Amino acid sequence: MAARVSIVRTLFFLYAALWLAFGAATLLRLLPGGPNQAPAAGIVAALMLGDAAALALAGWWLGRRSRLAWLYALAVLLANIVLTFADQMGVWDWLVLALEVLMLALLVSVA
Repeated sequence: MAARVSIVRTLFFLYAALWLAFGAATLLRLLPGGPNQAPAAGIVAALMLGDAAALALAGWWLGRRSRLAWLYALAVLLANIVLTFADQMGVWDWLVLALEVLMLALLVSVA
């Protein structure tokens, strides 16, 4: 059980790092000389960074082994799964969905 908790926590941290990288890359596009889509890109970057923070918090809090932490992690993960379908599904979306389903299975197994 403890090994599965460590694995799911690690996956939450890695997934948070992925969204942090995407958010940072989006912010870099806002630098002077970049595409003139600042308002939309700023909102998207903020959402990506917020998701990264929520995922990192879930990973950290799962280490506390509380029911509330588990429910929070489940809510964050389910929101990410639902939002995966909010856009056209491409190869990367299917890969992310596979990661999310793996994380969900591991999270349910440690309940």
